[in-house]
Amino acid sequence: MMLRRNSTKWALGALLVSILSGIPTSAQAAYCSPIISYVGGYTIETFTATAGCTWTTPLNVYSADVLVVGAGAGGGGGAFDNQYAKSGGGGGGGAGAVIAHTISLTPNTSTNIVVGSGGTGGAAGYSSGSWGGVAGTTGGQSVFLSDTSTGGFPGLGGGNWDLISNASTRCNTSRTFFWGGYNIYYIDGVGGLGGYSGSANGAAVKAGGKAYCSTSISVAVGSAGGSGGGSSASALDGRTSGDTLTAQPGGAGTPSNISGNLITYAVGGVGGNGGAAGGDGANGSTPGTGGSGGAGAITGTAGVGGAGADGIIVIKFQAQTNVALSLPGNSTTAIYRALTPITATLLGSNGYVTFYANKVIIPGCKRVVSSNLVATCNWKPQYRGTITITASINPSTMGYPVTSNARIVTISNRTGKR
Repeated sequence: MMLRRNSTKWALGALLVSILSGIPTSAQAAYCSPIISYVGGYTIETFTATAGCTWTTPLNVYSADVLVVGAGAGGGGGAFDNQYAKSGGGGGGGAGAVIAHTISLTPNTSTNIVVGSGGTGGAAGYSSGSWGGVAGTTGGQSVFLSDTSTGGFPGLGGGNWDLISNASTRCNTSRTFFWGGYNIYYIDGVGGLGGYSGSANGAAVKAGGKAYCSTSISVAVGSAGGSGGGSSASALDGRTSGDTLTAQPGGAGTPSNISGNLITYAVGGVGGNGGAAGGDGANGSTPGTGGSGGAGAITGTAGVGGAGADGIIVIKFQAQTNVALSLPGNSTTAIYRALTPITATLLGSNGYVTFYANKVIIPGCKRVVSSNLVATCNWKPQYRGTITITASINPSTMGYPVTSNARIVTISNRTGKR
């Protein structure tokens, strides 16, 4: 009988573990801790944590400006060639997609927020023999409500065409690229293809650039890798003549001043230079930017691809941020039953202000409409001694309800006759 009971407990425990493990990670996410700032009467909440979290729409907030940026992809590693002196640079990582618009919100509603993690840069070609670099990895997607900005796609490693390719296939960029996993390929001096950008709510992507390529196997130097596609423009292809060692710029990003500063998000990563002495690709510098490709090398060490930058989510809405109370002359005393105006100074937006004395609404001072961010209560203290006055505000447009800091006032007796 005891064995049966223990078996039952075990079965129930296993069932509970099974149920809990079946809950999606996003449903178990912790509450968000965004970076909060205030600009021009607006609240700006910036989310950068890539673990995922839960956010609750503030009361009285019905719409917001939103920026959702997917993560940038990693750049490809540079090739190493000590035989033909023509190592190619790695391709630049594609940028994450960008969504920027105004959306409707439902107050006091929770939603999961996901910020994409930047892709990692690809390994460089081995500094022994002639080896191509490895591709970077894809950037993670960022999600807010119905908005999904996918991450950029990785740049290919330098020299991902086989050395034995014939002239008809060596520069055919439509051929299949075998860049998955950590397989290493022989090179023939070609830079890696730049990664294309992520997609904003399933829209079209921006193409990565192609590296310069010659069908002649006797080309003396390798070419730079193609640059990654940006969130708002495809990357340029590599040069077809002249200097083939220097990469073209990555595809253009998307500028936004939602944070109060003009920032260009999600620029494509720059391809790695070819035929060089190596050098690691730069990491993405602003949210959503792709990592740069590593430089090729004929001596020393080929470059590792740069990492893509993490994504970001920014939410901007009008909010009441503070309310301060003052008495005439900033006094802390008042006279029993004498008229004493209380002034509430609002920071943010106008609204309806209710004044309290010892947590009781002051007569005539409920939902006083502010004007030019000021509301006044004509108070006649009904008690002697120490009184605590506070005020609360409900914004008339959008934002958080706010309660002021307490102000302590000492009420004294009248002097003389009434």
